[in-house]
Amino acid sequence: MAIIKKNQTLLDFAVQFGGDTSDWLLVALANNLRLTDDVAPGTELAVVSSTPRVTNYLLQSGLDITGGKNLLDLGGIGYMQIGTNFKVR
Repeated sequence: MAIIKKNQTLLDFAVQFGGDTSDWLLVALANNLRLTDDVAPGTELAVVSSTPRVTNYLLQSGLDITGGKNLLDLGGIGYMQIGTNFKVR
């Protein structure tokens, strides 16, 4: 069991404690969740790991996998500003 952190998605959690993105489905099934469910920070979830070597490395190195913002929410070209991140050449 492990606790989901602030700004950590279910996919982030699966990679952090499972070691691979393919563990996303396994973690969701083990915790009776849908892949798209938003899980509240502080929720304790069962850990499923298909690659324990990667999981152990992440835990020992102290790397924290939290995505923060969903890149799809940034809005594409409507989000860009001329001269900043939208450059005309």
